[in-house]
Amino acid sequence: MPVVAISGDAPAVVAVGDAGPSETTPSSRPRPLVWETDETRARARAAREGLPLLVFLSADWSAASIAMAREVWSDPRVLLQRTPIVALRLDLSADTPDTELRLAHYGPRTLPTTIVFDAEGHEVARLSGLCTVEEVLAAIGRAAADP
Repeated sequence: MPVVAISGDAPAVVAVGDAGPSETTPSSRPRPLVWETDETRARARAAREGLPLLVFLSADWSAASIAMAREVWSDPRVLLQRTPIVALRLDLSADTPDTELRLAHYGPRTLPTTIVFDAEGHEVARLSGLCTVEEVLAAIGRAAADP
């Protein structure tokens, strides 16, 4: 069972759960949000399973990123929301070539930025800065509703 922690200056937010599909779990049953940290693997899983992809771009020096971990990603409504998704957290704290590539690819205007893609890989929502639980859930809902 994978365990992923979101670290930083804030207390860690830990999500525990089955990251893979379950034949015995109905899709209407809540599944804990489990963060992927490998972009290639997360994108491949979303494509293979036909699931929306949520990408959270953050940095440990960003007060708003820390607040998102405390206030949004740890909220039970988000952790146990009913839409199956692949959640990818990309840490852009370090000034590295990978960080530069991700900044160029995703084009965030600020950190944190939350981007939600539908199952076909089309961007359906972009939330810049600190956002609310309701905004995140609405974005996930839009991704699930897109044909």
